[in-house]
Amino acid sequence: MSAIVIFNEDSGMTSLLSELSFQAFFDASADPMLVCDARGVILAANSEALITLGYSAELLGQTIEALVPNRFRERHYSFCHAFTNNPEKRSMASGQLLFALRSDGSEFPAEISLSPITLNQSLYVLVNLKDVSKRKLIEAKLERSEAFTHVIMDAMTSPIAVTLRSGEIVHVNQAWKDFAEENSASEELIVGVGMNYFDAFDSNKFDINVSKIWDGFQSVINGEQSKFEMEYSCHSPTTLRWFLLNVTPINIDDGGLVVLHVDITTRKVAQLESLVNEERLNLCKEVSGLGIFDLDIKNGKLYLDKTAKELWGVDSKAEVTFENIINRIHPDDQKLLDIAIEPTGSEATHTYSQEIRVLKSGKICRWLSLNGRVIFDKACPVRHIGTLQNITERKNKFEILSSAYEQLKAFIYQAPLGIAMFDLDMNYLAYSARWLNQYGRGHASLQGKNHYEVHPDLPTEWKVIHKQVSAGATLENEEDMWIQEDGSIHWVHWTALPWIDPQARIGGIIIAAEDITQQKKLESEVANTREEMERLHKQHVAYHTASAIAHELNQPLAAISAYSEVALKALASGNMNGEILKHALEGSVVQSQRAGRSLHELLAFLQNEEHTAEPFDLNKAINNAVFLLKKDGLSRVDCSIEIERNLPLAFGNRIQIEKVLVNLLRNGEESIREFSQDNGRILISARYIKAKKILLVTVLDNGPGISDEESVKLFEPFFSSKSNGLGLGLAISRTIVEANGGELWLNQEGKTGAMFQFTLPIHKVYVD
Repeated sequence: MSAIVIFNEDSGMTSLLSELSFQAFFDASADPMLVCDARGVILAANSEALITLGYSAELLGQTIEALVPNRFRERHYSFCHAFTNNPEKRSMASGQLLFALRSDGSEFPAEISLSPITLNQSLYVLVNLKDVSKRKLIEAKLERSEAFTHVIMDAMTSPIAVTLRSGEIVHVNQAWKDFAEENSASEELIVGVGMNYFDAFDSNKFDINVSKIWDGFQSVINGEQSKFEMEYSCHSPTTLRWFLLNVTPINIDDGGLVVLHVDITTRKVAQLESLVNEERLNLCKEVSGLGIFDLDIKNGKLYLDKTAKELWGVDSKAEVTFENIINRIHPDDQKLLDIAIEPTGSEATHTYSQEIRVLKSGKICRWLSLNGRVIFDKACPVRHIGTLQNITERKNKFEILSSAYEQLKAFIYQAPLGIAMFDLDMNYLAYSARWLNQYGRGHASLQGKNHYEVHPDLPTEWKVIHKQVSAGATLENEEDMWIQEDGSIHWVHWTALPWIDPQARIGGIIIAAEDITQQKKLESEVANTREEMERLHKQHVAYHTASAIAHELNQPLAAISAYSEVALKALASGNMNGEILKHALEGSVVQSQRAGRSLHELLAFLQNEEHTAEPFDLNKAINNAVFLLKKDGLSRVDCSIEIERNLPLAFGNRIQIEKVLVNLLRNGEESIREFSQDNGRILISARYIKAKKILLVTVLDNGPGISDEESVKLFEPFFSSKSNGLGLGLAISRTIVEANGGELWLNQEGKTGAMFQFTLPIHKVYVD
C-alpha cells in the first residue's frame, strides 16, 4: 500500500526536506529499491534490495534481466521496450503473480512497480521490488481452507447460502444452483452471489412470511438466539414439497450467516398420510359400525370403545370385565372361538376371525363378526386386540338367500321344461328331467359333471355367451342352430341368466333350453307348402289373366286381320280403289285403338288398388320386408342390413315398395337354395345420393348369379330363369318402382351373386 503525505508550507518541514538528498531517501527505504538506466543496467541498489536478492556490490553494472527467471525473459524484453516508448509510473502485472531471481538461482514471488526519472534529458527507472513469499503462503492456506469449505458445502444435498449481515449472498453451494435451475429460476438467482437473500423468495411459489425470516436473521445476528428455524412449503405444479429453513451465525469480520434449506417433504407427507389414515380409520369405524376391543391378559383389563359396548349391549359408562363379555356369547360359539384363538405355531402374533351370536336374556339378539390378533411374549399370550362389527342384517339376508337358493334348486328339479343350473365353472348343480332327456347324452345323472365335457361339440360362441352371463348379462336366442358331432342339425330356443348365491354374489348361470328342431321342420314344410300354393295361385291368376287378355283382344285382332285381307286383295287385283283401301285402313286403326283401351281397362281392373304416395321411412320398410320373409321361412340365409344414418324420408307407396323388396329377397333366397349353399347371405343396403336427390336400394346375394343371356330378357313378362317360375315378379316389380317415380335394374358389376338396385324419390321437404 502506498501513501501520499502533504505538509503545510508554514510548518518548516518543506525547507527541511529540501536539504535531504535522493540518496538519503533511497537508503532509508524499508522496501528493496533499484535504479536502472534506459538500457536496463542496474546503477544503484539500496541495502534492502541487496539483502533480498542475495547480492553485494557486484549487482551494480548488471542488467535487470539477471533478476528475471529464464522462462519470463522473452516477455520481459517486450515489456521493457513498451515502457521505454511510453515511460510512466506503473505497477507491473497488476493482479498477476511475478517472480524474481536471487543470486543463488532461487525464485520468490514479488510485487514490482516502476517509476520513470528524467535527469539531463536521460531516462532512469526507479524499481520498487517487494518479496511477498510469506503473504502468498498465508493466502494459499486461506484459499485451501476456503476451497475445502466449498467442497464440503457442495457435497451437501441441501441448498446452502452464506450471507452478510445485510442479507447479501457471498456464496452458494451446488445444491442451491441445481434447485434454482430445476425450478426455472433467473440466472441471477442460480448464481446467487451478489443478490440479496430476501429477493430470492417469490410469493407466487413460496408459502412463506419473509418478514418473519428477517426477524429471525436479526435475532441470530444480535445473539438473541443461537439459531433460527422455520418450516415452509415450496410446491411445484406437479410436486408437493416442504423445507426446513435453518439459520446459524458464522464468525467473519463483518459477521454473517449460514442459511440451510433442508427438504422435509418425506417427513411431511408421512405426517399428512398419518393424519389422513387416522381420519380414514375414524370414518371407516363410523360408516361400518366397527367397535374396538383391547384385552390386557396379564393385568386382566379389558378396553371397549363406545361402539363395542353398544354391540355387546352394555352401558357406555359401565366398566366391563372379560368374564362378563364371555358370558354373553352363545355357548356353541364360545367353543368355536376358543378353537379360533388357539395359536397354530410359535409365531409372535396369531390372527383369528369368528362369527358369534350375542345373547340377551338367554335369546339371540344379534350376530357379530369378531376379527382379532393375539400378541405373545416369550410364547405366552399377553394381549388380544381387534374389531367387532354387527352382521345381523347380513346373516338374516344370508338365511333368506340360502332358503331361496334351495327353493330354486327344487324348482329346477321339478320344472316341466328343459332347465339346468351351473356354477361359474359350468358344473351341473341341478337340472330338470326334461333337460336330462333332451341333453343328457345318455348319462343317468349329470350331477357334478362339467357341461363342456358332456357336450364337447358346443359352439365356441356359446362358451363366450356363458362367460357374458356369468358376468351379469341376461341373453336369449329364439332360434339357434347347433351342429352336433354326428353332423345332425338341431335348433334350440334358449334363455340364459345369472343366479345369486347366499353371499349376494353371482354363483353361476341358469339355462332354459327347448329343442325346436321338429318345430323348425314343420315350419319349413309349411313354408314350402305355402310357396307351392302361391306358385299355383300365380299360375291360376296368370292363366285367367292371359285368357282375359286373349278374350278382349281376340275380336279387335280378328277385325284388323279381315280389314288387312281386304286391302291385300284389292292391291293384288290391281283395282286401286281408294275408298276401299281407306275404309280398310281406318277400320284397322279403330280396332287397334279398341284393343289398346281394352288392355288398359283390364290392367286397371286387375290392379284394383289406388296408388297413394306419401312420405315413409325406408329403414322401417326394409326391416318389415325382412321380417315378413323370416316368418315365411327365410332361415337358411343370413340376411344383413346396412342403412346409411339419417336417411331422408322416401316418397311413394310403402306397401308396394315392401312388395318389391319381398320379391327381390325371395328371388335371392330361392336362387341360393337351388345352388345348394349352406352359408347363404343376402345384404340389403340403402343410401342417399345427394347430387341426384334420390335414395338407392341394393339387394345383393351370394348365389350363382345371372348370365348375360338371361339378363337381357329378365324383366320381360313370363320369362323366368327358375324351373318353376312364372316370370311375372320382376316385370311387376319394375312396373311398381316406375309407378313410384324410380327405376329398377340388374347390376352386373358384382363378381359373385346377383345385385338388383332401384331408386326412389325423397320427400319434397328435403328437396326444397
